[in-house]
Order: sequence, then structure tokens, then C-alpha cells
Amino acid sequence: MNDIWEITLPMIASFGGIGAIIVAIVKISGDILAKNLAKRYEHQLALDREQYKKQLEKKNYISKVKFDSEFAIYREMSEATMNMVFKSGELIKLIDQLPEDTNEQKKIFYKRFFEATNTYNAANRCLMRNAPFIPENVFKQFSSLRDKCLLQLIDYKTFYLDSDWKENRRELRNEYRNAANRTKIISDELNILMEQLRIYLEKLDVFSE
Repeated sequence: MNDIWEITLPMIASFGGIGAIIVAIVKISGDILAKNLAKRYEHQLALDREQYKKQLEKKNYISKVKFDSEFAIYREMSEATMNMVFKSGELIKLIDQLPEDTNEQKKIFYKRFFEATNTYNAANRCLMRNAPFIPENVFKQFSSLRDKCLLQLIDYKTFYLDSDWKENRRELRNEYRNAANRTKIISDELNILMEQLRIYLEKLDVFSE
């Protein structure tokens, strides 16, 4: 572009006064056009930089080793926690299908209790084993589920296994209903936690070391 003007402008100037005026106008117009183009270019660069920054903010860049480690931890903890929540959900029910024989009922009650206790212990060990390697907010969410499942075990003993369980249900009717309602609360919390973990893992972008 500069080469063209270097050739053309002297030719226009050779026409005299009018040519000089034309040359001045062309130069001014060229300067204005160049400045406008520069401003547009700078503006576009600024927009591109901002867009790039937003993309970076949406991604968390980690090494493949760290990603594999985190993924293994969350998979282990999720499996243990889901087993705990599932068995906890079988404990306290306002409506239950049980055999008429009281001895058979007792066997079922104890079976549920021991299975729920085992999954609780497994989930608790898994959580504490991985506690140093997960964010505090994630630890608190898993802990909240664990603690609610422990409450279910305690209430289950009160309302199903104690010798005076029938009296407990009558005298602590509201507590019994709250324990039954807690089952859904635990399930909902688990679903929220699993969704948050999915979102977190999707935002991770692995780079090669």
C-alpha cells in the first residue's frame, strides 16, 4: 500500500496547486483510515483476549497424573457413599412390607441394620482415608451425608431394635416421622453432590507433562 502511494502521490502533485490540495486530502484521509483500522484492530484484539480469558476461567488445567488421581478418589468415594445411602434408605420406612411372624421381622430388622452399619463404616473409612486429598467443601458435603446416615442408624435402633421400640414410636412420634423423612433428604443430597462432581470433572482440562 505504501509503495502505491509513493508512486501515485508525486504524480498527482505534478499537476500544480490543485494536485497539492488533492495530495493533502489523500494523505489526511489515509491517516484517518489507518487510525480507524488500527482502533478496530485493537478493539478486536481486546475482545479476543477477553474471550480467551473467559475460556480459561471455565477450565481448570491439571496434569494427567493429577486428573487420574482425583478421578480414582472421587470414584471410590462415590461408590462407597452410594452404597451407604442405599442401605440407609432401607432402614426407616413409614410403610413397609414385612412377614407377619415377629421373629422373621426381627431377623429382617437386624439384617438391615448390620448391612447399613457395614456400608456406613466402609464409607467413613473411605472418606477419612481420602480427606487430605480433596477440597474442604467436598469433604464437608460427603461428611454431611455420612452424619445423616449415622443418625438413621441411631434412630433405627431406637425405633426397631430396642426392647421398648413400640413405646418409642408412640412417645417419639414426631422424631420417628422426621427420621423417615430424612431418607429423602439424604437421597436428594447425594444427587446434588454427584451432579456437582460431574460438573467439576467436566471442567478439568488435562495437559501432557
